[in-house]
Amino acid sequence: MHPAAVFFNLYYPEREAHLARNIFRDTGSAAYLTYSDFKERWIYFNDLGEINPNYAGLKTMDQKFILLMADQKNCPLGFCAFKMHKIDLVEIDIILVRKEMRGMGLGKKLYGHLEQSFTDGTAFYVENTTHSGKLFFKSCGFFRDVDLIKVVEHENRLKKFYREANGNLWVAC
Repeated sequence: MHPAAVFFNLYYPEREAHLARNIFRDTGSAAYLTYSDFKERWIYFNDLGEINPNYAGLKTMDQKFILLMADQKNCPLGFCAFKMHKIDLVEIDIILVRKEMRGMGLGKKLYGHLEQSFTDGTAFYVENTTHSGKLFFKSCGFFRDVDLIKVVEHENRLKKFYREANGNLWVAC
């Protein structure tokens, strides 16, 4: 079952609060999420796919920004953990969609929402990824074979979003 509407919540480390507010202020795109709330929702992600369980990134999640996507009942669908090195340089650490929700385009919707929060000229990059991750990021417009990168411009954004008066986020056709 594909969710009719999705909503976003954003966790950010306290030391990054000013940066998060500057970037996400104009979009109204994500409600604040505490790290303990994210950890409570972590149980929904019981399959990490190809990710190595010893992957160090999972142990340092609280030091990253986390964009959590949930359905209308606030049930988690996926999340993206990322780090901002500068206001226009973003390292994507992981994008993960719940196993039973994969293949529905939710990963692209999640990445597309993140992308829309940043200005043109922002570079997104991924240092290490699995084979399926590489295919996913390339389908989102990233390029290169080893370290994937995408500089967001108006013409190459994944999707064009608009927000209705009730706060629902929709994709323009």
